[in-house]
Amino acid sequence: MQTQPRWEDTERRYVATVTQSSTSAPSATIHKNTLKGIPVWARTGQGTYTLTLSAAFLPGTQFSIVNADQNVIGITRTDENTLTFTAGDDGVINASLDIKTPI
Repeated sequence: MQTQPRWEDTERRYVATVTQSSTSAPSATIHKNTLKGIPVWARTGQGTYTLTLSAAFLPGTQFSIVNADQNVIGITRTDENTLTFTAGDDGVINASLDIKTPI
């Protein structure tokens, strides 16, 4: 009898509450991280933020933000190392973030 693989066997997850203010980089309270390291947040410009970890965000990566204080305009998988978050203004990120990426 074959069994279905557990989600832990097919994907890695990063779940965090992320906040940002003024010109500082976002900071995260990590609730779950099964990636192969701790991603680094940066503020790269007004309303633009990146989350970076080497080879962490493979094709098929899924992400969601809920409970944001302001609207997040876009989340883009820039490459296998980086996700880029854009918004209309600084201080946008005060939200719950859930990222799922295939192994």
